[in-house]
Order: sequence, then structure tokens, then C-alpha cells
Amino acid sequence: MSLRPERRMAIPCLYYTHYVVFALVSELSGSLEGGAEAIFEIGKRVGERLRPFIKDRSPRGVWKALILRSPSRVLKTREGWILEDTECPLCEGMELEEGATYCHFLAGLLAGILGREVREIECKAGGADACRFFIR
Repeated sequence: MSLRPERRMAIPCLYYTHYVVFALVSELSGSLEGGAEAIFEIGKRVGERLRPFIKDRSPRGVWKALILRSPSRVLKTREGWILEDTECPLCEGMELEEGATYCHFLAGLLAGILGREVREIECKAGGADACRFFIR
């Protein structure tokens, strides 16, 4: 996991704070996977506490409340929704190995607020053209 500080970040404080917290939690848990699970759970618990304050609890409405803009796209599928964002504030400028995901905190926030199962299926930090979250 590495930062590319030459890239302009959408929300610098959030970006750097998330990076440091993720690194510390991963260190404390003993692995990146353990850190990812813990960060997701923290996000979920925060989301559960935020739920009463979010009026529009659709995937698009929740993203807009959290990120202050609409996601790039929300697709309804038979199994749920796919929320897609090409300008994710958490992983902009991150470089991970191909196929890796990084936005576990956002996935947890979505899960907590929506009261649904959420997982990030693709991430810009892992080489995708957008961060994509599957919501069931």
C-alpha cells in the first residue's frame, strides 16, 4: 500500500486520516485482511449511529449525504444494487495490487446506514476505473 502525494485529493483530511487509521488498525490486527475487516466493522457501527440523521436512505441518497454529491451511477439488479463512483474520496491517489479493494470504511458506512449487506467489488486503488459497491 502506498500514497501518491502528487495527486490532488478530493478531501485531503479524510484521505490521510483514513490511510493512517487503516495502517494502524492493520498493524494492530496483524494483517491487512484483519485491518480491512475491522475498518468495515467500525464504518458499519458509525453508519448505524448516523442512520437516524439520513433522510433519503436509498443507495444514491446515502452516498450523497456522506460524500456531498451523487455517485457516478447506481444500477438496480435482481440481487440488489451496484453503486459506482469514479471520484472516490478515500482511495484517490492510492496504488494497491491489481484487484485489491481499499474503501472498507465506506462499505461499512453504507451497510450501517442502509441496514443491508454491502461489499466493495472493485476499487480504483486496485486498478478499476471506479469504486463499485454491491448492496444486497
